[in-house]
Amino acid sequence: MDKLISLVSSLEAAIRYLLSGAVIVTIWVMSLNDPWTILQLALSNQVPTALCVALIGFTVFSIYRLVLWVVFDFIAWKLNASAPAEYSVDGVSYAKPYAKFLRWRHSEDLPQSLSGYLTYRWSVAHFALVSGLAGLVAALIGQSNSVMVDLRCWVLPASLIVAVFGLWQIFFLYRVERELCRDRMPVAAAQEPS
Repeated sequence: MDKLISLVSSLEAAIRYLLSGAVIVTIWVMSLNDPWTILQLALSNQVPTALCVALIGFTVFSIYRLVLWVVFDFIAWKLNASAPAEYSVDGVSYAKPYAKFLRWRHSEDLPQSLSGYLTYRWSVAHFALVSGLAGLVAALIGQSNSVMVDLRCWVLPASLIVAVFGLWQIFFLYRVERELCRDRMPVAAAQEPS
């Protein structure tokens, strides 16, 4: 329970996990033909429902980060678009530049307030992408008489806009971190062979 209280006190973690869980569960319930049965069950069992929402948020966001985002991050590095690309040297695998980037990202060189701001912005961008993707999936595979399917002509474009906005913010943050990394890297460290 202490972990949950600590998590709630951290705004970016709450956005990433708890709010993602709440949105995904809400979208899922709206994708059912009879959402009222689930809503009544949730209202009569609020503590287990809250735990399920948190568990779903942790699970979905973790899978998103581990499966989908690891691939995108590697692609961004290959395209020379991410901050770890600043540490790239020919013949070096992704792990070494990424490790150097992490050392910089969590060092005293990056002020805590700036690091916190970036973490918050990343969480909002990831939340937007996860929410948009969840809306798209629900509109496409929801049950035939569900709210999501009945309003598909509104849900699809709205979800697409939210997902594109999240992706746009992610690309923007890649560029911002890369510029910050470039500005703060000592010239000698940037040119040292690995």
